Amino acid sequence: MILELKKLFGNIFEESLILEIARVGTLKEIPEDFMMMDIGAPIFGIPLMISGAIKISRENENGEELLLYYLEEGDSCSLTFSWEMGNIFEESLILEIARVGTLKEIPEDFMMMDIGAPIFGIPLMISGAIKISRENENGEELLLYYLEEGDSCSLTFSWEMTANVSKIRAVSEMPSKLIMIPIDRVKNWEVKYPSWRNFILRSYQIRMDELIETLDSLAFDGLEKRLLDYIAEKKRVTGTGELQITHQSIAQELNSSRVGVSRLLKKLEQRGIIELKRNKIVVL
Repeated sequence: MILELKKLFGNIFEESLILEIARVGTLKEIPEDFMMMDIGAPIFGIPLMISGAIKISRENENGEELLLYYLEEGDSCSLTFSWEMGNIFEESLILEIARVGTLKEIPEDFMMMDIGAPIFGIPLMISGAIKISRENENGEELLLYYLEEGDSCSLTFSWEMTANVSKIRAVSEMPSKLIMIPIDRVKNWEVKYPSWRNFILRSYQIRMDELIETLDSLAFDGLEKRLLDYIAEKKRVTGTGELQITHQSIAQELNSSRVGVSRLLKKLEQRGIIELKRNKIVVL
């Protein structure tokens, strides 16, 4: 295990950390289509990828799946880091959060923050979900993302450092519980606690990367472009041009209709880009 760790993480981790990972970590070899973790399951560990690929996805209340990203060689799951805050923050920081933070329980459809309102605190989600959205001049709303258990609002981090005015709307999607941290405390923590500074930077990067990709796809790409990108990414991750996948599975991961996906796949076949077989797509 040490050789693999040094090859992948030798330029990132200290020698002592690599040795400790080798001591406490468990090397696992898993077959194709093995479910490492499911929605709602307890989290017992953080993965460090040695080889292969793991698909990370979400599922809505109707069972519709949306592909988020792939974990590949050298990766780890950033979302798991955020959910396991107790394993990230120093004990002294956790005690200070408990001392200065305000525990809030809010009902469904409660507006936590509106566009243009002053920002007084930073939320740390305990349970539930808060919908974060934008609104244009015509009153049309665009969903950006949801804050869920273990999350905090990365966009609030950046805005509280400048004008202290919100550019988003935050409304509870369901009864939720969270801790509100006063802004003046947050600014002090960035210097006092390295773990808090790292948490802010990591949260900001994760949210912004996902937000930019999602908005680019929705605003600039039609379904055909998203489908082509999906096929290319699937080919790159699996390392093969023969993709064992159904039209229904693609539609679920692209959050689209099976009929629309099937129609576009047929067009791609007619253009000589792919070949369709039973439960298989061959990239030409």
